[in-house]
Amino acid sequence: MLLSSQTRQTQDNRPNPLTPRHQPLPFSADTTRVLARFNSLDKPQSQELLRRILRLSLPEATDLSERILADFSPRHHGLESVLNYHFHQIVHLLPKSQAANLTQAQKILIGAYFTQEETIEAGGLSHPSLLLAPGQQTCFETSAGQSESQRVVLCFQAMGRDLGASLVFREAMLDSQLGLRAEPISGKVSLASLEEFPERPRIEIEPLIQQLPLSNGLRKQLLKELPDPYVYSDLFQLVDQYRLNCPKMSERKALAQLLAAVDDYDDLHFPLGSSLGERVLAPLQDHESRGLEQARFVRFTSEQGLTQYFATYIAHGQQRQQRLLETPDFMHFRSYTLHVPSGGQLALFPRKIRGNYAMLCQVDRFHQCLLFSDRLTDWQNPILLLEPQEAWELSSLGNCGSPIETSQGWLLLTHCTGPIGVCLIGACLLDRDDPAKMLMRLREPLPVPINCRQSGALSSCGSLLFQDQVLIPYSVSQRGSGLMSFPLQDLLARMEPVTP
Repeated sequence: MLLSSQTRQTQDNRPNPLTPRHQPLPFSADTTRVLARFNSLDKPQSQELLRRILRLSLPEATDLSERILADFSPRHHGLESVLNYHFHQIVHLLPKSQAANLTQAQKILIGAYFTQEETIEAGGLSHPSLLLAPGQQTCFETSAGQSESQRVVLCFQAMGRDLGASLVFREAMLDSQLGLRAEPISGKVSLASLEEFPERPRIEIEPLIQQLPLSNGLRKQLLKELPDPYVYSDLFQLVDQYRLNCPKMSERKALAQLLAAVDDYDDLHFPLGSSLGERVLAPLQDHESRGLEQARFVRFTSEQGLTQYFATYIAHGQQRQQRLLETPDFMHFRSYTLHVPSGGQLALFPRKIRGNYAMLCQVDRFHQCLLFSDRLTDWQNPILLLEPQEAWELSSLGNCGSPIETSQGWLLLTHCTGPIGVCLIGACLLDRDDPAKMLMRLREPLPVPINCRQSGALSSCGSLLFQDQVLIPYSVSQRGSGLMSFPLQDLLARMEPVTP
C-alpha cells in the first residue's frame, strides 16, 4: 500500500484498523450479447444495395425476411421493430412511389441489409455505479436489522469489440448481510429508439421571449415564425438568422440569451416489455460515435420529495462533450448538453443545497472544484475544493461519483493516482450546508486488494450508504469487479480534521 510520509511512520508496525470487506460482484461481461446497429453506407453504395435487394422476387423477399426473424429474434428484443426503424433510416433514397408500394417483408429485408450485429461486452465491464432501484426506500443511515433486502441497480461501462463504450445495466437484491444476489438477464439486447429534437409546445417559450429586451417588431416576428409545436433546431435556425442581421448589439445579446436559456436535448425510449438488464445505451449519434464514457449515476430527490435519476457522462465523438442523462424509470431517458467550464469528471449531488443544484467538477487533473447552479445544464464559476496533498494522489485527483449524504456531512470518495500510475481511493467529509467547506480528510488510501494496485486499473463511479455501511463498487482493468464495504463510523474515525 502506498502511504503518505506522515502516516508511514506510525503505521508500519500495526495493521490499519479500517478493514473493509471485499466480495466479487455477481456480474461478468457476456461476450455473447450482440447489438443490432444501423450499418451506414455512403449514398452510392446504399443506392446500389437497394437496387439489388429490390430485384428479388416477392416470394424470395418474403421467405428470406421470415428466416431472418426466426434466426435472429432469440438474441434481440423487438427485432422486427428494429429492422423497421433501420428501413426508415434509408427509405429517403427510394422514389416515394416505389417506397409506398413495398410490402412489410421487403421493408424488413431492407432493414436487415442495413443492420450489423456488434458485441457490446467483449472488452469487459468497468466504471460501476450502485443505486437503489426505483420504488425502493432510502437507506440514509438506517440501523442494522431495520432494513430488509432492497433491489439495487448497477450501471457499467461496457466495451465492445468494434463498438465504442456503451452503458449497460444489471439488477440485484441487496440483503441485510450486504450480500448481492444477481437477477438473471436474458441473452437479448434492446436498443433505445432516438427521438432527436423532440417537439415542444410554443407556449413554454413565449413568456421567455416576452421578457427579453427586444423591439416589439422583432418579438412579434419570432413568435409568428416559430412553429407550434417547435423543435430545438427550428429555434436555433430562426434565432441565428435574426442574430446575423440584427443591427443592435443589445438585441443580438438578448437572442444569444434566448438560445442559452433553452436546453438542447434528445429523448431515448426503450420498448415496452424489455427488462432493465436487456437495455443498452449505445452510441447513436455523431457526438458519441466513439462511446458513452464514465457515467456517474445518482438517485436525486427533489425539494418536493420526488425521486429520479441523473448521470453525468462524456460523449466521445470527434471531440469530447459533457452531457447529462435524466430518467425516472430506466425506460425513458433524456440526454442534455451540459455547459461547464471543464471537460473533466463531473458528479451531481443527490439533492439541492440552499435552493441550488451542486456539482463536483475536475477542472484539470489536479483540482477538484465545486459548482452551483439554478439550472441543471448551465454551470459556471468553479470553487476550488480539493487538490492533491499525499504521495499516493499527486499525479491526479478526481471523484468516484456523487457525494454520499450522512448526518455528519457529505462523504466524498476520490479517485487518486500516484507513482507508476497506481490508482487508489481516498475520502474526505464536506459540510452538509456548505459543501465548499471541508471538515475532515483521510490521510491514507482505502485498503484495496493487491490486484487493484496496478497502473490505471481501478475505477468506481457511484457508491451507496446502506445500514450505516459504505458500499463501493469497483472494477479492475475491465477484467473483474468487486464490492468494498465498511462501517461509516470506522472511516470517519480514521479521518483527520482539516484546519482552515
